[in-house]
Amino acid sequence: MTNPPSDTPRPLSEPPAHKDYDQLQGKVGRHALYRPDRFALRDLVDQPNLFVLEVDGRPVLPRNFSLSGLSFRDPKKAEWPLGDHVRYSIRLGEDHLLSGEATIARADEKRRYVEVGLHSATMLDYEALRIAEKELQWNDGLRRGPRLFRDPVPSDYRRAVLDLGAFCQFYQNHLGKRELHHPGDARAIAEEAYPSMRPNWMELSREAARAATTFLDDPSTLREARLVTENVVTRHLIEAPVLRRAYEKPSGYPGDYVVMQHYFDNTFVGDSAFGMVFHKITNEHPLSAGVRTRSAYVADAIARRSSAHGHDDPLRVLSLGSGVGAEVGLVHAASTSPVRWTLIDQEDEALAMAYRNARALAPAGGRLPEVACVNLSFSQLFSGEVSPNSWGQQDVIFALGLFDYLRPQGASMLLAALYSLLRDGGTVFIANAAAPNFHFWEPELALRWSLIYRDEKEMEALGAVLPASATTELGMESAGAYYVLSCQKP
Repeated sequence: MTNPPSDTPRPLSEPPAHKDYDQLQGKVGRHALYRPDRFALRDLVDQPNLFVLEVDGRPVLPRNFSLSGLSFRDPKKAEWPLGDHVRYSIRLGEDHLLSGEATIARADEKRRYVEVGLHSATMLDYEALRIAEKELQWNDGLRRGPRLFRDPVPSDYRRAVLDLGAFCQFYQNHLGKRELHHPGDARAIAEEAYPSMRPNWMELSREAARAATTFLDDPSTLREARLVTENVVTRHLIEAPVLRRAYEKPSGYPGDYVVMQHYFDNTFVGDSAFGMVFHKITNEHPLSAGVRTRSAYVADAIARRSSAHGHDDPLRVLSLGSGVGAEVGLVHAASTSPVRWTLIDQEDEALAMAYRNARALAPAGGRLPEVACVNLSFSQLFSGEVSPNSWGQQDVIFALGLFDYLRPQGASMLLAALYSLLRDGGTVFIANAAAPNFHFWEPELALRWSLIYRDEKEMEALGAVLPASATTELGMESAGAYYVLSCQKP
């Protein structure tokens, strides 16, 4: 398996393997009849909480936007009669950026959200939102620069961040000088420096995490702490390809398939020795290593289940948020019994790689895994636009990287829906980043990558919505970063 490049996905060297028409779902199916893509506000701007949406003068919570419409949640659940004409306004601070007229096109029966169609003359201008935010950040930076290291960021966190920044600056210079005298030896220099740098870095980042626990529930202090962290530390860290990708979020979110592939490759990649060291440090970070070990945890269970499978047809396995489908290869290497895989992901590039990797698992004429790839946005799934029943009853279902982003109600509802798709005796596996921990600092403060961490009681509470006959068991993968909850149907 080749390493992905440091910044953008490498174009496929050959066309993706042929898929049957019944596999062409997600983006392909949606675009047969054009419908403008929809974006959450967080996909369009860096700080969505700074923007205010008003409809007919009432503040509402923006849900998503397209070029021809928008939807919102009304916390007061007011009446929004279909066909009514309304005025909308999007504001940043005191500045009204976009405004116009729209028509109420749909109101959810439970009043969870309202959709409006914009009049053609007032189509949303995404770039105007981005430009306004950049201008605000520019002016904000000029204003706050002299007091960057003063209140409201607590002094112990400021000290921790300055220590991390000094660490980066020293080793950036130290390794850089070595490269000047040994051109072409960046990989060897990185491999020599890594054993010394990693433990010291991990201890400094744990100190920063301990200091940050005092303000994680204070949005304004957290915002200031992130600003300090990015200016002092992140600017060095993005020499590492995996950290640059997670921070810049070209796919709209940090944990895309390129980041995940870096984790699985787990090697030294970068344009400098310093970048290579931090690329490797990140791949060995508990949350990154846990991505590999949680896959191995579930793959081992599937392989054992496959070997003991008593049905005439193959074991049916569905992966929700599959990414590049690493588990397919792990199971294929450990079991000789056939498995029928359904891989569901919102990134078609990830599915293309998953399909190619599966095709490469057997020599010419050898046994190939049976893999169906489904390109489906999670918003389609959660909105009910596509029914999970589309893929039939399953023996094993797992979602390893999705529940970290779901609030309790949504997580429990999804778990119940997945459980309902099981055959008798089938099992659902879900993974979730474990709490408490002191390894949250890098994603949360340095990369703007927020996860929902759950402790044992919170994990067990997710399974409380299942029938009393369900058998649940809580385990943890070997890196100690993720709980894995298994729920078996009798």
